[in-house]
Amino acid sequence: MPAAHLAGCGGGAAAAAEQVGELLGLLSGRLPPADLTAEELRQRSWWSGPDAYVVVDDYDLVAAGMENPLAPLVEYLAQARDVGLHVLLARRTGAPPGRCSSRS
Repeated sequence: MPAAHLAGCGGGAAAAAEQVGELLGLLSGRLPPADLTAEELRQRSWWSGPDAYVVVDDYDLVAAGMENPLAPLVEYLAQARDVGLHVLLARRTGAPPGRCSSRS
């Protein structure tokens, strides 16, 4: 990926929280005004710029901490398409030992 397309990388909770904070500033300016027509809403004509992609690996580890640094994004998920937000989460798929039982 070209460096110009990468706004940042959060390798720990503090860095992720900082990146999410910056993204919230961008997204808050993209919220649609109340007087938009349905056509304007479809065209996303009230803002311009690139879409934002948040890629999270090992989400189960990120969300397990005392404070989830991604939690502030929740309020934007319902309008993600309208504000150009895309969230990709990856997590472990195997159940922890003792959590899965087989049925006969």
